[in-house]
Amino acid sequence: MSLERQVTRATPPTLLIHTQADESVPVENSILFYQAPVRAKVPAEMYLFEHGEHGMAMRPGLGTASTWPRRAEEWLHGRGLLDPA
Repeated sequence: MSLERQVTRATPPTLLIHTQADESVPVENSILFYQAPVRAKVPAEMYLFEHGEHGMAMRPGLGTASTWPRRAEEWLHGRGLLDPA
């Protein structure tokens, strides 16, 4: 059932965003998952932040984690998954 064991060359490009403060899912889970696409030669990117709980949404006041929506947008643009407008 571990997601990192399900990754293959057919796995789509992956963006992971996680925080150390997440008490629902340990940050180590995302680290393990990130390593799987890297090994499979699948494009992957990961942002780890200190602050922000699980499901932090787009709230201000989370330190550098408040910038995750902008970083995700840049990642999507870079992959050609958003309109340039």
